[in-house]
Amino acid sequence: MPRSLATEFEAESIAYLIGKRLGLDSQSEKYLVGYLAEHEDIPEISFKVVLDVVSAIERMGRNTFRKPKKSQSSAATSDNFVDGDEDIMQLSLFD
Repeated sequence: MPRSLATEFEAESIAYLIGKRLGLDSQSEKYLVGYLAEHEDIPEISFKVVLDVVSAIERMGRNTFRKPKKSQSSAATSDNFVDGDEDIMQLSLFD
């Protein structure tokens, strides 16, 4: 089996896991299900690579999109968020 197919399957698996954790509807699930419908076995992928990359993406998200700082006021302001993007705090992946 070509390594490129295994790499693509790993990448789609990573996208699927991240998407599921965030509650996103992604095409990765369709790709994986479609592949399994046409093939008897999954490609020889590294589950360690898949899980390590998912973990790294989650760490990057936690470090980039921090929760708001506690302040005397309970009202959130744009200074409490990275780049002023309050909506990103809704992502459960980074909790």
